[in-house]
Amino acid sequence: MKTVLLVTSSARHEGSVSRAAAARFVAALKAASPDLRVIERDVAARPPAPVTGEWTAALYTPAADRTPAQRAVLAESDALLAELKAADAVVLAAPMYNFGVPSTLKAWVDAITRSGDTFVYDAASGGFKGLLQGKRALAIVSSAGDYAPGTPAAAIDFATPYLRFVLQFVGIADTSTVNVPFQAGDQRAAATASAHAKLDEIARAWTA
Repeated sequence: MKTVLLVTSSARHEGSVSRAAAARFVAALKAASPDLRVIERDVAARPPAPVTGEWTAALYTPAADRTPAQRAVLAESDALLAELKAADAVVLAAPMYNFGVPSTLKAWVDAITRSGDTFVYDAASGGFKGLLQGKRALAIVSSAGDYAPGTPAAAIDFATPYLRFVLQFVGIADTSTVNVPFQAGDQRAAATASAHAKLDEIARAWTA
C-alpha cells in the first residue's frame, strides 16, 4: 500500500470525533509505513459542487465531443476521481447528521460515482459492476447515540450502510466500517476507546 485517500466531512475541526478517529488510524498506518502517501480531501472545508443539469449533460457527452464549458463543469469531479483512482486505500470519516452523512460527503459521492469511470452496467448479469477492484476502504462514522446492528435504533442509521454500499458499488469489496457511538452520554469514553481499538486492529491488518 503506497497511497491512502482520507476524506473528512465533519463541519467541526476542533473537537471532531470522526476527524480524530481518522487521524489516529492514518497515524498508525504511517507509523508502520513511513513512506505512505496520504491524500487529504476535506469536503467540509471545500464542498464539492452539487450535481446540476449542466453537469449531467457534460458527463453523458462523449469525452471527445465535450465543449470547453462542459470540460470545465466536470473539472472538479475529474480531480476528485483522479484522487480516488490514485489511492490504494480509502478512509471516509463522517459524523452522523440527521441519521445520514453530511451533505458535503454526499456531494463527493455524487462526484465520483460515474458510469464508465467507477462502475458500468453489466448486461450479461443484469446488474452493475464496480471498476475500482483491488483497493480497500474504511468508513468511520461517529454518532451521539448507539445505532449498532441489533439495537432499537439500528434501522435509522442511514450513514453506515450507505457508505458501505457506495464503496462496494464502485468495486471496493474489502470495505470495513467502524462506528464511534455514545458521543452525547456517559458512555462516551468507553465507546471511543472501543472504536479506537477496532481501528488499531484494522491498521495492523492493512500493514501486515
